[in-house]
Amino acid sequence: MILELNKQRVTSDYIELYQLQTPEGWLYFTTHETSVYMRDKETPFTNRLYGSLPIEFTGWEQKSEGTYARPAITFANILTTFADALGDFDNDDLVGLKIVRRKTLAIHLDNVAGDAHGAAAAPTEFPVQSYIIDRIASMDSISVTFELASPFDVSGVMIPGRFILPNSCCWSYQGAATDTPFSSSAGACIWKLAADNNGFTAFFDARNSLFASTAVHTLSSIGGSAAAANDFFRTAKALTRVNVNGSYTTTGLGDKAYDYWQAAAAGTTAFRRMRPYSTYNGATTYYTFLEGDLYNDVVLSGGTLWVCIKSHAGSQTPALGSKYWKRADICGKKLSSCAIRYKSIAVTNATGATVSVLEDTTKVLQYGGFPASRRYGFTG
Repeated sequence: MILELNKQRVTSDYIELYQLQTPEGWLYFTTHETSVYMRDKETPFTNRLYGSLPIEFTGWEQKSEGTYARPAITFANILTTFADALGDFDNDDLVGLKIVRRKTLAIHLDNVAGDAHGAAAAPTEFPVQSYIIDRIASMDSISVTFELASPFDVSGVMIPGRFILPNSCCWSYQGAATDTPFSSSAGACIWKLAADNNGFTAFFDARNSLFASTAVHTLSSIGGSAAAANDFFRTAKALTRVNVNGSYTTTGLGDKAYDYWQAAAAGTTAFRRMRPYSTYNGATTYYTFLEGDLYNDVVLSGGTLWVCIKSHAGSQTPALGSKYWKRADICGKKLSSCAIRYKSIAVTNATGATVSVLEDTTKVLQYGGFPASRRYGFTG
C-alpha cells in the first residue's frame, strides 16, 4: 500500500468500511457505491460482504495530549436499510457497543484483480480505529447520528473501579464455574453453569425462589393444605397476560393463573416461593404478565434458565442481549443466596426430585466472598 500511495497519481479508489456491533453479532457496511468484500483483520481472515450505505464520519482527530476527540457517525435511513439491518433492535440498543472503522484502497479488496495477497492472508489496510457508541446525538426519519468515544477515554472513571458494598458479595456469579475453561474464569464463584451442582440440578432466582421443572413435576397434581414438607402446592392468582399483539387476556390462563409454593413443613404455614420452568421450544408462544417477571414464562435453554421479557410467537432462541429473554437464574448477592446454593440438599417430594427447603449446615461457603463472616462462623 505504501508503494501505491507514493505514486504521483493514485488510481485505486479509497474505501471506508464499518463494522457495527449489535447485541446479537456484527453488521458490515461500506461507503462505497456498491457492496464489497474484505477479509477480517484477525485469523482466519474470513471474507465478509460489506453492504453499501451512505455513512458520514466526522470530528476525528489524532493528538498526543488533551482530551480525546469524540467523533460522530451518521447512518442514512431514507430507504430503511439501516433499520432493516438492525431487525428487532432499536438504536438505543447500540449504546455501549463497539464500532470499527477500516480504510483501504479498492485494489486491496477481496476478489478484486490486482490483489497481491492470498485468500488466507491478512488484509492490506490503513490502521484500524475502534470506538464505543456513547450516545445518540440525533435521530429522525432520514438518519441517525451517534456520538463515539475512544475506548481509552477514562474521563470521570474512579479508582479503584471495584466497590465493596456492605452485606453484598463482590464476586461475579458463576465467574469461576468449574465447568468452564480456566482461561476465561473471573472471581471465585465456582457454582457450575450446567446446574449439576452438589450432584443434582438446583436453580434459584435473585429472590432465592426455587425453580422446578414442569417435565418432572405435574402442575395440575400439586396439592393444597395437605402438602408435606418439601411438597409443592399452589394458590389462585388473578393475572393479566400480555399477548403478542399487545392485547390483554385475563381468563383461560390454565396453570399460569397461580402462585406456586414449596412447603417448609407439613401444612401450609411455612413455605417458600417456587417458579415452574419448561424446556425451550421454538414453536411455542411465550408470554409476559402485567404483574411482573415473577409470573413470566421461564424456559431451560443451553443449560441456562431464561425468563421471557417480551411476548413472542417462538423462533427467538434465548441469548444474552436478546429483546425477548433475560437470565432467570441470578444470584441475589447475599449470604443467603450463597447458602441456598452451596448447601442445597436433594429430596423427592410428592411429584418428583427437587431441592429441599432445609440446608446442609455441615457445608461451608466455597470461597471468601464475605471475609467478615468468618468471625461469626456462619453456617446457615
